[in-house]
Amino acid sequence: MDLDIKIDKQSTSPIYKQVIEQITIAVRNGVLKSGDKLPPERELALQLDVARGTIKRAYEELERNKVIEVIQGSGSFVSKEQDVVEESRKERAIKLIDQMLDELESLKFTYREISTFINLRIREREEGLKKVRVATIDCNPEALSIFMRQLSYIKNLELSRFLLDDVLSYKKSVDILKWFDIIITTSNHYHDLCREMPELTNRIIQAAVSLSRQTIIDLATIPEDENICILCTSDMFLNIIREHLKGFNIDLSKTYHVFEKDMDYLQDTLRNCTTLIVPPGFFVEKGEYLIEIISGFKEKGGKIINFEYQIERGSMMYIEEQISNALNNKGSAGTVLLNPFG
Repeated sequence: MDLDIKIDKQSTSPIYKQVIEQITIAVRNGVLKSGDKLPPERELALQLDVARGTIKRAYEELERNKVIEVIQGSGSFVSKEQDVVEESRKERAIKLIDQMLDELESLKFTYREISTFINLRIREREEGLKKVRVATIDCNPEALSIFMRQLSYIKNLELSRFLLDDVLSYKKSVDILKWFDIIITTSNHYHDLCREMPELTNRIIQAAVSLSRQTIIDLATIPEDENICILCTSDMFLNIIREHLKGFNIDLSKTYHVFEKDMDYLQDTLRNCTTLIVPPGFFVEKGEYLIEIISGFKEKGGKIINFEYQIERGSMMYIEEQISNALNNKGSAGTVLLNPFG
C-alpha cells in the first residue's frame, strides 16, 4: 500500500525519525490497521527519494517498538501486538519524570545516584511480579527457537531452553529442572524425560508439533525437478525437514544442505538451487552477510520457505491453561535462570 509520508529535508529531525513518527501516527489514528502490509524498503526509499538504509533503520526501530513486525520472505506488517502509546500519555510521563529529576537535583543528588535509585526501584517492582518459570526441551536448537518464539507472547514467563542430550547426559539435571514450574517437551521425548526424572513427571507437558498451514502449502507447491537448498544448524532439524519432503514426494537427490557453521558455502550452493528452506527467524539472527546473500538469491527469482514446525493449537491451549494455574498458585516471583548446561 502507498503511504502518505512527507519528508522535510530542511528539518533538524533525521529523516528516519520523520518516517517513524508518521507511520506511528498513522497506526494510532487507524489509517494503518493491524495486519496492513507496509511497502518494501526499496520501494518506500524510491517513493521518498531517500537512501534505502534510512528506511531500513526506521523499520528496525518500529519493529523494536512493536509497532510493526517483519516476517522473513513476506514483508513488514503492522503488528497485531502493537501498543502505540497516545502522545498525551507520553508527554505526561516525560513531565512527571522531569518533575522528579528537578526535585532530586534540588536535594543535591548526582545523576549517577538518581540512576541507581531508579534502577533499584524498578528491579524491586519487577521482582514483585508473579512469574512462571518454563523450561523447553528438545533435540535440536531450531525447534527450541521456534517454541520460544511461539511462547514469548505469554506474559509473566521466564523462558529457558535446553537440548535433550544435555539434559539426559548431565547427572544433576533434576537439581536444575526442579526449579521450573513447567517443563515442555515434544511427544517424541516425553517418555524419555519421565523415565530419567520420575520425580518431575507431574511438571512435564508433552506437546504435539506439526507443520504450519503455510509451510504445508509452500512444500506442496514446490515444482518437480526443483533443486532445493536446506539451511539449518543441526543434523536433527535437517532430518526432520528431509522426512517431510519425502512425504511430499520430493526427490531428495535434488536437495542440498548447508549448516550454519559452513555458511561460507551458501552462496555457491544457492547458484544451483531455486528454493531455500530455513527455520523461521534464521536470517534476523545471523546478520548482514547472510541478508545480502539472500537478497541476491531472491532478486534472481529464488523462493524462500520458512519451515515452521510448531506446537499445535490443542497443545498450546493446554499449556496456556497450566501456566494460568501456575500463576494463580504462585505467591512470589523468581529469578531468571540461565542455561546451566553451557
